[in-house]
Amino acid sequence: MFKALLAIAGILIFAALIWYSGPLEVWNAATQADPLHLAAAAACLAVLTLAKGIRLHGLLKHEGTIKKRQAIAVFSFGQLTNQGITTALGEVAKGALLKKVHGFSFSRAMGTILVERGLDFVFTVFFTAIAIATLRPHWLPVLAAALLVAGLGLAGAAFAPRQWFAFFKKWPTAYEKATKFRQGITCQSPKVIGVALALSAVAWLFEGFGNQLIFSGLGVNLPFFTVLGITCAGLLVGFATAVPGGIGSREATLVILYSAAGVPTSIVIVQALLYRIAMTAISMAAYAVAQKR
Repeated sequence: MFKALLAIAGILIFAALIWYSGPLEVWNAATQADPLHLAAAAACLAVLTLAKGIRLHGLLKHEGTIKKRQAIAVFSFGQLTNQGITTALGEVAKGALLKKVHGFSFSRAMGTILVERGLDFVFTVFFTAIAIATLRPHWLPVLAAALLVAGLGLAGAAFAPRQWFAFFKKWPTAYEKATKFRQGITCQSPKVIGVALALSAVAWLFEGFGNQLIFSGLGVNLPFFTVLGITCAGLLVGFATAVPGGIGSREATLVILYSAAGVPTSIVIVQALLYRIAMTAISMAAYAVAQKR
């Protein structure tokens, strides 16, 4: 019930943003988009999906036998699920699929998935900080401190003595996730983590290229790191608010930050819509293709 209320609230916020920017302006921007730029953007988002699917395959190798295409299918399934429910539940769905279809231990699979999410968290926070520092240079010392705290916190969760986190037992869910993340990290070799980091970097770079190309197709040219950073900020807020798919909260964040960069609200709304449509279609296509034997 609570998730349904959040979803309704998010949809209402999204609708309010469309009304605020002007439905006619949104429609005109959408119908005048350059299809070649949009096709190139879709190709970038497809590479993103492929890179993260291959990353999941590498991280799962120590858990059991799974083919690369099967790992891509699992990742695509989770990515598709995340479009409709909270990210946390989408990751649980990936763990359930690994258990049911591929015979993995659910608990150990979730540890690996949390490592995957941890890597994405590192890049998301990093690029968000870059975008905010670009828009608000005087915030740079605070952002640098926040990045340091986030990095030390993630490293501590992975390698610090377990008793240091005993106080987390007051919050069972947080303690369980921290424990599984730790298990997922410690069972990986440095080489696997290094490859996973490299694939993460590739994936997030194509995330930036894809979003930048959508804006180019709408007639707006923005610096690459500004687009990537603001995209990451929207994803972070969408996750933090626990709104299904981040709808409404993500778009509101994008409108606020892109307005500071001089982008009209109608363009931001259309870009966000096209991104959601593209990611949903690519996830469905990747899952269907990867499932074929």
